[in-house]
Amino acid sequence: MGEGRRYLLFSRTFYLDDSNGAAVAHRALGAALARSGARVEALCGAAVDAGGGSDPGERLAAGPWPFEARGREEWSIGPGGVYVPDPPRLLARVDGVDVTFHRRPLRPTADPDPIEGAELVRLFDAACDRFRPEVLVTYGGDPLTGALLARAKARGAVTVFALHNFHYHDRAPFAHVDAVVVPSRYAADHYRRVLGLRCTALPNLIE
Repeated sequence: MGEGRRYLLFSRTFYLDDSNGAAVAHRALGAALARSGARVEALCGAAVDAGGGSDPGERLAAGPWPFEARGREEWSIGPGGVYVPDPPRLLARVDGVDVTFHRRPLRPTADPDPIEGAELVRLFDAACDRFRPEVLVTYGGDPLTGALLARAKARGAVTVFALHNFHYHDRAPFAHVDAVVVPSRYAADHYRRVLGLRCTALPNLIE
């Protein structure tokens, strides 16, 4: 894994969402990387598989992680339209990983609205400017995740896509991906056969 290497984990899914198997595996990987001596940060959106409607701060307050709020809700108007210069976010340290939570009401997984998407891009760029990740690890085949993969690759980061299911039917989501990891040899064989995609089997970590 490389002691001291800088990893950024990104997902549109809420980092603490226990109803989403990919989110659980993503969080376990982040904790394992941190234990190995790597420097790990994470940025997440507010999508959840079950529940929703609450402020992410309520979920954090129910757990053992101290957190702080940053950013403002004030909107501005620029050449690209309405935007938030300093998106609202929560910062917490979870199992050795410094996590930035986009502060939007938790809601079922769906494509982000334009303002939400623009805020996540701003938070992503700010994290890359400050942290300078060497490796980006993400999952999800939505256009926003694809755009962030391209941005990370343009900055010189290695891009890793963690593929957790069998819902991918074309190679478009992997256009800016350097490596794909899957949880089993069965999944690796499936995607080699269906998409001609070369994957590395990396079993999910279980605490």
